[in-house]
Amino acid sequence: MSGAVQQAGTVLYTSRVGDIERLLAAEIERRVHQCVEVVRTETLKVLSGSRSGRWYATPGTKSRYRNARQQIVRSRAKSDTGRAHLKRYQASAPGEAPATRLGGLRQSMRTLLEADARAVTGFVGSDLPYSVYMEKGTKRIRPRPFLSRAFANTRGEIRAILSRRVDFR
Repeated sequence: MSGAVQQAGTVLYTSRVGDIERLLAAEIERRVHQCVEVVRTETLKVLSGSRSGRWYATPGTKSRYRNARQQIVRSRAKSDTGRAHLKRYQASAPGEAPATRLGGLRQSMRTLLEADARAVTGFVGSDLPYSVYMEKGTKRIRPRPFLSRAFANTRGEIRAILSRRVDFR
């Protein structure tokens, strides 16, 4: 964009390229932030809901008081103490997103934006040490992908956000 100003036989041009670069950089950062939040929201959805894995006794829910209305559930899986438990939870099957027992993985999901002169990069993830083992698996545990599934579920929405026309008006 150039603005032409005419003064007594001379034409003066002012460049607005710097302004456009700043506006474009701010718009790119805003859109990457939107994409990161879309993926984070989808990750939280993927990490919630029921699973189809084995049932386990919830640690720390040992029955101390038994009244007629409480039903004591004895877990088929061996618990730490081998005693009756009031609560049970269902784990995730291999290939499913990790089951939520206490919600630590869901609560640890964070976003980060890094911007420099050449690129704006967005990150979604967890700083919990076991999150990478859940996502990628180990020798003994098959993967329970949650981030890659969330990204795959939002790919179309991310494309739509990044491909919208920029309006500088």
